[in-house]
Amino acid sequence: MVERVDQQMAAQAERVIGPVVTNPQLAKRLRTRMRQFPMRLRSSGLVAAFAFAESRSGNGDPLEQAYTRLCEVIIQHVSQRDLLPGLTAQSTPREFLTMLTNAGLTTYSRVSAEIDLLAGWLSRIADAYYGKLAAAARAELEETTERTVGEEVEEQA
Repeated sequence: MVERVDQQMAAQAERVIGPVVTNPQLAKRLRTRMRQFPMRLRSSGLVAAFAFAESRSGNGDPLEQAYTRLCEVIIQHVSQRDLLPGLTAQSTPREFLTMLTNAGLTTYSRVSAEIDLLAGWLSRIADAYYGKLAAAARAELEETTERTVGEEVEEQA
């Protein structure tokens, strides 16, 4: 079966997001960080955005794991599409950064454009998965803040 490019990107974005978390605060952080990635990519460039993601990756909480999967998905996508000569799906993030840094302008631009598409889907999928949980976390924070302010006002009176 042939998949459309947008289907492939959505599937890769879902892989980055990973298993759904139910903790509203963690969901809010995950949604926020994944929604910020496209802007980071566009404002700082692919090398800087990827380096940031790699620096935040790890095996700890779900956010670190999402950054790890993001780096893996980027490398796999670029290698599968044969966008960066010499890159394989097994290449390390450091190797990817080195190859990308040494790439010509045309190659760098093409890789950046592809990853920008992926980043857009990442933002959409994060919003779809965690929008309601993030809103619940915001509402909980506002309620707590209102309660705390109300208690402080009562204490001062």
